[in-house]
Amino acid sequence: MKITLIRHTSVNVEPGICYGQSDVPLDESFSHTAEFIKHKLQVEKYDAIYCSPLSRCVKLAKYCGYETPILDKRLLEINFGDWEMKVKEKIIR
Repeated sequence: MKITLIRHTSVNVEPGICYGQSDVPLDESFSHTAEFIKHKLQVEKYDAIYCSPLSRCVKLAKYCGYETPILDKRLLEINFGDWEMKVKEKIIR
């Protein structure tokens, strides 16, 4: 069995922000980066495509031609709880 893991493209969030499960937008480099990923994926045939339900992940899957990925909450990024959308340096240890 061969598994290919792909992380979403860059997000439009200030550096140092803990965004975890927050559904943040993708940055303006999305098309360029997604096109590179799409090209790399075309060399393989996949039996199934699984995807985090976050829009940044679904958007990449659809851009790459996988219109109906299997959404799986187990693929969500870590939930930072009270730290979500806070600057790492301002979080009290």
